[in-house]
Amino acid sequence: MDNKMIPFYRPPKLGNEQLAEIFCRFEKALITGQITNGENVREFEERVKELHKVEHVIACSSCTQGLWIVLEALKPETLMVQSFTWQSIKYILPLRPVTFSDIDKETWLMNPRVRTYWDFLPRAVIYTHTFGNMGIATVETEEQKVIYDGAYSLGADLPDIGDATVLSTTATKTVTSGEGGLILTNNTTLAKEIIEIRDRCSRMTELNAILGLAYLEMLNYILARKKEIFNYYMTQLPFKEQKISRWGTTYGYYGCLVPERFGSRDEIVKKLEGRIDTRIRYVPLKSGLPATDEVARQILCLPCYPDVGEREVVDIIREILQ
Repeated sequence: MDNKMIPFYRPPKLGNEQLAEIFCRFEKALITGQITNGENVREFEERVKELHKVEHVIACSSCTQGLWIVLEALKPETLMVQSFTWQSIKYILPLRPVTFSDIDKETWLMNPRVRTYWDFLPRAVIYTHTFGNMGIATVETEEQKVIYDGAYSLGADLPDIGDATVLSTTATKTVTSGEGGLILTNNTTLAKEIIEIRDRCSRMTELNAILGLAYLEMLNYILARKKEIFNYYMTQLPFKEQKISRWGTTYGYYGCLVPERFGSRDEIVKKLEGRIDTRIRYVPLKSGLPATDEVARQILCLPCYPDVGEREVVDIIREILQ
């Protein structure tokens, strides 16, 4: 390998025509002074609405903010989330009693049969599509609300959107707008409440929407390329990967469990430091759940972005195995 570090993620390169369109839209937004929540945001929402065939798409400033907005609109008294998820969600949890769910050892999706305690029946469930792996939440009563954390799921054939599904468009996601989130729902009453809350405190800027529109044009290439890289890792590394559910995945990350015969996961991370950027996803929100603790202890996420070169992937595999 040369001395150039392979980053964990890098958005695809944009062509000259795409860049020209971005600059033209930027200039118009700046000249008109409409730099937030304007025509480009509306276009971004409409494009995603058509893509996912839903009634309403509401853009906001981040996926975490989107989840918070949905909770504020639904106002569930109690909540269940899986412990194996992105850490930022913990900042929206203290407002209500929470029970934590374990994950399935194979798919890393919610396993609601294993919880830390059973003091109450949750009135709402936040079900995470872990790394874009699709699943359907188990509903225990008709009144129980379902919210999907689909941070990596933009462009997927969603098997269910529940009361609402929230997508992310931050830097490492399938389609990036720099920062941002998208709330999907088929409930018109809920959509009106979400828009009202969004407009007060979590608007998406026109600049973010313009960038998102450019990368949305590359969606098919991005999904196909990430799948190709994921499958190559899978054939070349003797590790255990996330099992893809029957509903499919967007291959958000290539995550694998490091076997003991290769040493600890942390030793491999240290060996690659400065040459290959890796990630550890996730630190559990609650310890003591067996599958969550086991996966979190062994998991290693490797670069799986569209523009990572074949030689770079070969180098990553060689560095890990040698």
